[in-house]
Amino acid sequence: ATPIVPYTSWAWAATNIQNALDCSVSNDVVIVTNGVYDIGGRTNANAGTLTNRVVITNFVTVRAASANPADTLIVGAPDTRGGSPSNGPSAVRCAYVENGSLLSGFTLTGGYTSTGNTETAWGGGVFCQSGSATLSNCVIASCRAGQYGGGAYNGTYKDCLVISNVSLGNGGGVYNGSYFVNSRIVANSASGDAGGGFNGFYTNCVISYNTAPYSGGGLYNAAIYNCVIDHNSSWINYGGALQGGYVYNSAIVSNFGVGSCGGVIQASPVVNCIIRDNVGGLGSVSYSGGYYQNCLIVGNRSGPCFWGAPLLINCTVVSNLNGVFNSGVSATNCIVYGNVPCDVTSLSVESNFFYSCIGSNSAGITHVAGNHNIYSANPQFVNATTGNYRLASGQSPCYSSGVNQPWMTNGVDLDGNLRIRNLYVDMGAYEIYVKGGTIFRGK
Repeated sequence: ATPIVPYTSWAWAATNIQNALDCSVSNDVVIVTNGVYDIGGRTNANAGTLTNRVVITNFVTVRAASANPADTLIVGAPDTRGGSPSNGPSAVRCAYVENGSLLSGFTLTGGYTSTGNTETAWGGGVFCQSGSATLSNCVIASCRAGQYGGGAYNGTYKDCLVISNVSLGNGGGVYNGSYFVNSRIVANSASGDAGGGFNGFYTNCVISYNTAPYSGGGLYNAAIYNCVIDHNSSWINYGGALQGGYVYNSAIVSNFGVGSCGGVIQASPVVNCIIRDNVGGLGSVSYSGGYYQNCLIVGNRSGPCFWGAPLLINCTVVSNLNGVFNSGVSATNCIVYGNVPCDVTSLSVESNFFYSCIGSNSAGITHVAGNHNIYSANPQFVNATTGNYRLASGQSPCYSSGVNQPWMTNGVDLDGNLRIRNLYVDMGAYEIYVKGGTIFRGK
């Protein structure tokens, strides 16, 4: 092929992406064939003075010809003036994407930024002008930022993988990513907060194996829907899984916090979630309060599950090690059963339980009269050994034994079933569903 401007056929195609972009006009589509694109570049004032391998503006779409991102690579470069690869003013970021533009089907790798506290140090793989700049079906891998966003800064990401990126500040995977949908953020690290992502909205995503020394091994101050957050860690401060924000319909599993919390810190509300097998110092599940509704909290260990003053509504808290509550908890319609060494630690804690089932493992506690709790009764789970903590039948003492609340009128349980199926709500995270007949149990 002989490159001939304006590169309108494969026979006249440009040999690097930026040459084609320099000839594009608003709303053009630039198609890129398989290959490794590691030469050329431009600066853009919105992203500082750093060179970007590719600068996409004017609502242009840049799409790889192959649907496999491994076939088409945009490769940045480190600053090597000191003799070894590092962040610095001669580094090359992989891409800059302006508002309304789209980058689709690429692997962005080897991108670096400068250092300092300006745009030149943000987004090793990609710098997006705002949330209206979009990447889809992209892999952002092995990039490094001098301050924010080892992989990415700003932007919307659909069906993307952000993996093995490093930030010398906050946001190992991404910083200020506006929206992540159907994406994975895996094995990123930060020197400050947020090993995986700092800020943003995450829907149908997997956040795994990210690390940060301080707060939010997985995510920091994020809005989370239908996600799996697992095997993240913070190894000095707070929140192995996440700090801040709120969480709906998600699984928070096997996260680790050396400091104060293996799971969640200061996130509220946490609704319809499974919180399992997290490990932390002060609060294996949560530190510093929060609101938990329709959650299954199981198998967490090290410190007590909750440190601080959380509010729990219709939660099932079972088989956790080293106790459940420190102090200040308020629980309604909950099942607290089979925790070691105890289910409830003191009368002052128990006085804030209402319409709840409290296991027999609460030695020496004088029960509170008038709170409508059930004491020392087996809740009769379907199969606790295999992790099925639904109520086995209408003969469970927790069946139709809670107190109804306004949110339950059209609310659902952890399985997505209607929260009130009988006269009164069931205790715990799951509402019993009995087939083949009618059960009536007086209140």
